[in-house]
Amino acid sequence: MAIHQKNKTLVGVGLMSGTSVDSLDIALTKITSSTERPQLINYKEFPYKKNLRKKLISFADNSHLKQVSIDEISRLNSYLGFYYGECINNFIKECGLENKEVDFIGSHGQTFSHTPNKEFNNAHEFEKTSATLQLGDGDCIAKTTGITTISDFRMADIALGGEGAPLAPVCHKVFFGKISPKTIVVNLGGIANITYIDNDSNELIAFDTGPANMVMDGLMQQLMGKGFDKNGEMAEKGRCNQKLLNEMLKHSYFEKSYPKSCGRLEFGEVFVKDMILKGEGLSDNDLLRTALEVTVVSLKNSIVDLLTLPLNSELTCIVMGGGVKNSFFMKCLADTLSPAQVKSSDEMGINSSAFEAVCFSWLGYLAITGQSYPGKGFTGAKNEGVYGKISFGRVKSEECKVS
Repeated sequence: MAIHQKNKTLVGVGLMSGTSVDSLDIALTKITSSTERPQLINYKEFPYKKNLRKKLISFADNSHLKQVSIDEISRLNSYLGFYYGECINNFIKECGLENKEVDFIGSHGQTFSHTPNKEFNNAHEFEKTSATLQLGDGDCIAKTTGITTISDFRMADIALGGEGAPLAPVCHKVFFGKISPKTIVVNLGGIANITYIDNDSNELIAFDTGPANMVMDGLMQQLMGKGFDKNGEMAEKGRCNQKLLNEMLKHSYFEKSYPKSCGRLEFGEVFVKDMILKGEGLSDNDLLRTALEVTVVSLKNSIVDLLTLPLNSELTCIVMGGGVKNSFFMKCLADTLSPAQVKSSDEMGINSSAFEAVCFSWLGYLAITGQSYPGKGFTGAKNEGVYGKISFGRVKSEECKVS
């Protein structure tokens, strides 16, 4: 079923709120084809208010500890949907458009729980059931904006036997597939993920490598009550404690083979408090520097050990996400991956902060035109299918003519 025809130019809005929970990222795009780069028209970040951010992080960290009630989850799901809708209304107005000029919205939502299980085989085994939950109800977004909204993309991948994440890699291939014979796209959000694009074999491999900003941000919150280490200034003053680094890299996630994905369950508050406990006596700067090394070393190990790729000048690593704004983080990553070429997507004219919001606009385009998500394999999904749930806004006559 398709609401719009393929290869028809559509105006879409993409939403992304990642595991760092720092802002709602909104991108206005124009898309003509699933095989062509979406055109970014405008982009804006709507920072979460301090109390809301604290609640979202607290809920996500405590979800597996059964400390959050169903009523609270339900209310937060609706609240975020209405909040996202209001942000979109303001954004579209700032872009000089009316809502009726936007064809669709693609929303990732805010991940509350993510528990994929490779052993799940659709049998009636409750404890092994794969699941994922992103908050920010699509109906609330659609009714607030009047714009048809596609949401809940991850669950479609889970239903097909996949990990549910990462979902951006196919979009990575659209943007960066012809950059060099062997390209790795690195996304540094709360979690780090990589996409390996081999143009010689047409191979696409993607998975989460572990934490990116999540542990460092968590340390800043626990130790100083601050959101993040600006430009890595504190980490730069510290020294990596090799004993603590080795201890934290023993986490079972790092040993898993791909496909794999992770979140706050693995590297949230519990991991951060464990690191503080095991690093007793170290300065705050040393803890932050060691946390940074957990990220860059686990990234390197994922490339060298899991992908079995040599680090040489023929390998190009394109970096995007919030971590790009941390200059010391980028320096350490470049040093660790040397002699591979490391550059931000901004250097290539592609907004590193906006990229994931653009991706979810593109995923919305696939759904609204009835096209399957072409990601079978790298997430573990056994088949392809159309991803996302559709919530109608103000139904136009042409929207009723599905094909």
